[in-house]
Amino acid sequence: MLFDSNPLVVSTNEACLHKSDVKTLKHDEWLGDNVLAFHAEWLQALGGQLERASSGPPNVKMFPPSVVEVLCTLESASAPDTASVVPKPTEQFLLLPVSDRYSPSSPGHAAAGSHWSLLLVDAASGAAIHLDSLGECNRSAAAAVHSSILRLVQPRGIQHGSSPPTPFKVDCLQQQENGSDCGIYVLLLSSLLHRQLCTLQASSYDLAAVVETVCVDATPSHVGRFRKLYKEWLEAWGKATHHEEHVDPNQKVKAHFLKIFSEIGVE
Repeated sequence: MLFDSNPLVVSTNEACLHKSDVKTLKHDEWLGDNVLAFHAEWLQALGGQLERASSGPPNVKMFPPSVVEVLCTLESASAPDTASVVPKPTEQFLLLPVSDRYSPSSPGHAAAGSHWSLLLVDAASGAAIHLDSLGECNRSAAAAVHSSILRLVQPRGIQHGSSPPTPFKVDCLQQQENGSDCGIYVLLLSSLLHRQLCTLQASSYDLAAVVETVCVDATPSHVGRFRKLYKEWLEAWGKATHHEEHVDPNQKVKAHFLKIFSEIGVE
């Protein structure tokens, strides 16, 4: 029997994580793209449960890094219509992981990237809020991502060909205390925003207030604790499903994930 040096740990219908991916959740590791892609799929699976409580259609979507990168490369006049490559989302609130490799100063987006941040976009208005655990480190990359997603969603009130609005910078977010937690900030922030926005009434919302509430809970200590518990949750889920492929998360798995927030002190 051949030994699999990179076995499957956990899988949903659309995404899977292997041992090498889960290792990027270890202390002092830089989070890999695959974990963020898995997380985007996981939030979609979790969303049905949260959205049923609000009696409304799905209104939050997180994009995996691969799709964000595709959006950022569809910039030239000769590029195909964006919507023909990436389907236009129907959700109002969009969460996009931002890597510094998406910056215009990274020609062809060839750099490997060394920092993650999160962009929250209101597809209805085109407004965006950038949450960066290193201040403005990813400012130019976030602007590139924002411009790219606006070409896809084409919000009302922003004329075609006009300069896109600048993403709002978040000052209330506590900064990371090491060089490796940026991706974990994105995991925690996207999770907290998803929980808040899934039950938000679209007719009356204050996005800035939602972000401020989330920032209060995204402290360095909570981020560090979330890293450990998220890894343990994935491993427990994989063990319970015998590391099989394409396993839908059941209510027990969803409840276990939601319990993580009470364990880090977030209500």
